[in-house]
Amino acid sequence: MSNSAKQRSFIRDLIKHLEEIGLEVILEQSKNYILSIIYRNRKAKVSISCTPTNRASAQRAALSDVKRKITELDESIASTFNTQGLLQMMTNNGSLHNQNMGGEPTPDYESLREALTTNELDNSTIDDIIEAVKAAIESSDLSNGKDNGGNPIGNGGTALNGITVLTPDGNFPAQCSRIVTVYAREQKNRVRAYSFKKALEALIDYYSRCLRITKLGVVVTDVWRPSELFTVETALDFYEAKGIRTIIILKSNANLHLMNFPWR
Repeated sequence: MSNSAKQRSFIRDLIKHLEEIGLEVILEQSKNYILSIIYRNRKAKVSISCTPTNRASAQRAALSDVKRKITELDESIASTFNTQGLLQMMTNNGSLHNQNMGGEPTPDYESLREALTTNELDNSTIDDIIEAVKAAIESSDLSNGKDNGGNPIGNGGTALNGITVLTPDGNFPAQCSRIVTVYAREQKNRVRAYSFKKALEALIDYYSRCLRITKLGVVVTDVWRPSELFTVETALDFYEAKGIRTIIILKSNANLHLMNFPWR
């Protein structure tokens, strides 16, 4: 692959990642690539050299520049932009697109655990979140709807550790559980998963029916649209006051990011 082709691949993967974490990106190409990054009506521009003398160093510098610009827009979004992990995936796999075509990488649960420890969560809650994320991903990725132990999961049943997994192809679970999880995916990847909007609606419906039992809800998503969160802001805050904590995890390839609610 020529240097110019590699650079185009880098720009393409970078834009894909930025869109995955909820940013709008406009690409302008002249002598350099210029990205306009937009979040909630705020805009920042960053220029990326098209013909670097040292491509790896230039890409590291470009990712640092991009993260700095994202931080100017919103610090919580910037925290999900993993410059080192993104560069490593591009280097090891050629491009994020090719990696996804060959199958999804193993989620990085240890990095997620480290992130959760910095958010004033006790160890038992962190363990519950990790198990809920695993259950949600397995329910969507396994077409037979069973976990790795062969146990049925999804609506009408529970995964290991008593975690209810909501899926769009089942009825309401026969019984409530302390933990509930749901997976939201973009249309082209949707197997046993909801859209982001429908996932939030299903979770709130579950809360309303299981108010006295459920204590934790976990949304795993590869789509980040904060605008859709505002439509359920009142409901999520209501159930939070009633003792049901909601956690949202953004899955971007192998990376798992703890997301902040935009109004908190």
